[in-house]
Amino acid sequence: VFDFVKTPASELIALLPRCAVLAIGCPTLNKDALPAVKEVLNALSPIRCGTMHGVVMGSYGWSGEAVKVVRDRFELCRVNMPFSPLATRFKPAPLEVDMAHRMGEESVLLGLKGVKPTEDFTYSRNFASDKVTAMRDRKAKALKAKGDKEAAYPDKFNDGVLRRWQCLVCGEVIIAVNRPDDCPVCDAGADAFILLGVYKAPTEAGDAYEGTVLILGAGPAGATAAEAARKESPKCRIVMVGSETSLPYNRTKLSHALLDQTLLADKAKALLLHDLEWYAERRIELSLGKKVSKVDVDAKRVTVVSVSDGSESQIAYDRVVMCTGAIPFVPHGIVSVDGEPVECGTASNVSPVRTMRDVVSLKTSIGALTTPVHACLVGGGVLSLEALPHLLDSLPEGSTVSVVEFSDHVLSAQLNNEYSHHFLNHIKGHTADRVTFVLSSRVLRVECERVGSNEVSARRVIVSTKGVESVMDVDLVVLCMGVRPLVPELTTSGVTPVPKLSRGTMVVSTSCQSVTSPTVFAA
Repeated sequence: VFDFVKTPASELIALLPRCAVLAIGCPTLNKDALPAVKEVLNALSPIRCGTMHGVVMGSYGWSGEAVKVVRDRFELCRVNMPFSPLATRFKPAPLEVDMAHRMGEESVLLGLKGVKPTEDFTYSRNFASDKVTAMRDRKAKALKAKGDKEAAYPDKFNDGVLRRWQCLVCGEVIIAVNRPDDCPVCDAGADAFILLGVYKAPTEAGDAYEGTVLILGAGPAGATAAEAARKESPKCRIVMVGSETSLPYNRTKLSHALLDQTLLADKAKALLLHDLEWYAERRIELSLGKKVSKVDVDAKRVTVVSVSDGSESQIAYDRVVMCTGAIPFVPHGIVSVDGEPVECGTASNVSPVRTMRDVVSLKTSIGALTTPVHACLVGGGVLSLEALPHLLDSLPEGSTVSVVEFSDHVLSAQLNNEYSHHFLNHIKGHTADRVTFVLSSRVLRVECERVGSNEVSARRVIVSTKGVESVMDVDLVVLCMGVRPLVPELTTSGVTPVPKLSRGTMVVSTSCQSVTSPTVFAA
C-alpha cells in the first residue's frame, strides 16, 4: 500500500515490472488527478501492461476528472479492468466502501490466481452520485408518465431541437440540443445533467404580458429570476424586494472579506453581481432595506417593513417569486445576559457570517482588539473552516481559536473520519498550535455581560462534551451552525396561513410553482 502523501511515486514505479494488480484511488484536484498518480500512469507501458489487472476508484466534488484520467490511461496501456471505475462524490456511502473492498479483493484473485469473479460484478457510477442518479431516475419516470418520448435520455439527439438541461449539482439550466459535456458554473460532468424538456422560446403572449412580477429576495436567486423574467416578458413590471440595503452580491466570498479589505471597499463593488446600471437597463425596480412581513395570496399583496424606521407598506403583484433563501441557524436562547435570552445581534462580539453587515460588524470587533485574544468558532462545516484562516490572519498576533463541532469530525457532510483526521493534521501543521478543535461537543450558552450602559459583550461559552460541561473564556464568538429556510408567512384572505413543511419550506411542483397557490413561485 502506497500513500502518496508520505511516499514518493518512484518507489511504486520501481515495482511496476513485477506488478500483477494495480489499484489506484485518487481524488480530483483542480479537475485533474494528483501529480504523483500521473507520474505513475506515465510510467506504464502498453508493452508491459498487457497482463496487468487494474482497479480505478476515487472521490470528487464536482467533475470527477481524476477517475477518468486513470481509466483512460489504463485503456491506452491495455491494462485489464474487470470492473467499471468507482467514482463517489465527497464522502463515500457504506455501499461504496463495500464495493471498493470487493473490487480490490476479486481483482487480486483474478490477477494472482486467475480466479474469475464469482458473479457478474460490475458497478458503473457514470461519475454520478447516488443522489444525482436517483433524482435523474425520478425525473425520467415523471417524463415517461407524461408520455415524453425523450425520457430515456439517448446519448445524442440528431433533430436540432433545443432542450433545457439542468445541472443537479448547482441547479444551472443550459439550453442545448444535447447534454452538455460539463457545467460552466460548477464544472460538474455530463452525468450530472437531467433533461427538463424541449426549450420553448418566448411566445407572443409572453412578450405581451404586462403584469407585475414581484421577486422577494435580493440575492443571486432573485437577480437570476429578475433577469429571466425580463427575457421572457419585455413589457412586464419587475420589482425586487431585499432586506439588505446593498445590491445583490456574491455571498460565497464574504469569508474572504474578513482579510481582504478591497472586497468591501467602494460599497463592496468587488462583491456585487451587477452594478446599478444593469438593473436600470432592464427596468428592474429595487426596493431594498425592506423585510417581508406576510404575503396575502388572495389579495395578491405583500406587506413589507422598512428596516430603518419600521414603517409598513404594501406592494401589489400578479406573480410573486420567493427567493428569500435562508438565515443563520441560531438556537433560541443560546445567547444570554444575566441568564435572560437575548437576540444574537445584541452582543457586539457575537456574529454569524451570512450577510455583508455581519462581516462588517465582525471586522469592527476585530479591529478594536489590540492584544492577543481567544475566539470561539462554533461549527466545523465548510463555511466555518473557510473563515478560519481569514480569522487567524485578522486577529492580533498570538491569538488563538477554538472550533466547536457537534460531530466527531469536521466536514462531516463531506469527509469520513479518516480523511477528516488527515485534514485536521494539515490545518494543525499550518497554524502552529493556534487552533484547537473541540469535537463531539455542542455550545449550550454564550454568556454575556453588560459593558457600560448600552454595550453587551460575550465573556464565556458553556460547552457540553459527551454530557460533561466546561467553561471557555472568550473575547470573540463566530457562529457558523448552518442555515434554515426563510419563507414568509403566506395567508389567504389575510387570516388563514398556507401550510408549510416542518422546516418552513414550501411545497412546489416541478416548475417551482406552489401546489396551493398558483400565483406563487419559489426559487
